[in-house]
Amino acid sequence: MSIIKDFLNRITNKRLPAPKESLEARGQFTYKQISDFMNENGGMEEFYQEMDKIYENKNKYYPSKVHGIEHTSRVTFLATILAKLDNLDEHDKKLLLTAARLHDVGRIDDRETKEHGSYGKEKIEKENLLEGFSKNDKKIIEFVIEQHSLSKEENEKALEKLPFWQKENYAIILKYLKDADALDRVRIANKNMQLDPNRLRTRSAKELVSFSYDNFANKFSSVKNDYDIY
Repeated sequence: MSIIKDFLNRITNKRLPAPKESLEARGQFTYKQISDFMNENGGMEEFYQEMDKIYENKNKYYPSKVHGIEHTSRVTFLATILAKLDNLDEHDKKLLLTAARLHDVGRIDDRETKEHGSYGKEKIEKENLLEGFSKNDKKIIEFVIEQHSLSKEENEKALEKLPFWQKENYAIILKYLKDADALDRVRIANKNMQLDPNRLRTRSAKELVSFSYDNFANKFSSVKNDYDIY
C-alpha cells in the first residue's frame, strides 16, 4: 500500500471510541481496575508477547536498574495499557509497543542525555532490529525512538518537517511512547527528574499516575511472576 493510500485509509477508518466508560473511573484508576481490564480484554496476553521479545533480545539493553530491562518492561506494560484504554488500532498499537520495548536500546549510561534516542535509532538500523516491518513503519518507529529523548519544542520542529499526511500518525505514536516512558519516572530518586503529571500528554496517562507508583513500588513483581508462569 502506498503512503497516500495508507493516509486515505486512516481517514476513512477512524479509531473506535475508547472503552473508558466501562471502567467507571474518571479520576485515578486503581490497580485492580486496570488489572481486571487488562485480563478481560486480552491485554495481558499481548504484553506477555512483548515480554518474550524483550527477553529474546536482553543482551541489547544497558545493564541498569534505572534504564535497563526492568524499566523497558514497565514502559512496555504501560504502553500496552494506554493502547488498550484508548483503543488504538492494531497497526498503531504494534508500532507503539515495538517502540516501547526498543526505546532505550541506545543507552550507554544512566545520565539524562538527549543523545540516547539517536543512538538507539542507529543501533536499530545497524543490527536490523525491525526485520519484517515495512519501510514506512520502520521510519515511524525509528523517528519516535529518536525523538522520545528530546524536548517538546524539538519534537514539534521534527514533526513540522514531515509531509502533512504523516504528521498525525507519527505524533500519535510519539505522544503515547513519551507518556509511557514518563509514567515510569516514578522510579527516579532525583526530585528534579521525577514524574510531573502536568507534562503528560494524554488523559489516560494522567489517570494512571497512582497506578504507576503502585506498579513500581511492588505490584509489577507479581505481573512478572504471572508472566513466568504463562
